[in-house]
Amino acid sequence: MMMQMMMGYGKGQGKSGLITFPNDKKVFIGGLPLTTAPDIELNKRLKEHMTQAGACLFAEVGRSAKGGAAFKTREEVQKAVEML
Repeated sequence: MMMQMMMGYGKGQGKSGLITFPNDKKVFIGGLPLTTAPDIELNKRLKEHMTQAGACLFAEVGRSAKGGAAFKTREEVQKAVEML
């Protein structure tokens, strides 16, 4: 067990999701459907919708009817805010 932890297989392997993107390349979205568990299909639909504004790298709907999306550039973030 100790050997696994030293090789990086234990807890704390790294963060994932929206938190890994810089703040200036994220938009936060409210008024989404309320979910009780992660919904992969809903996340895919949100990402497709956000792609209208540019290269959406990641989109996620949270449990509190809020979500977020990450874009490649700041300009795409601004376009998403204006368009959508």
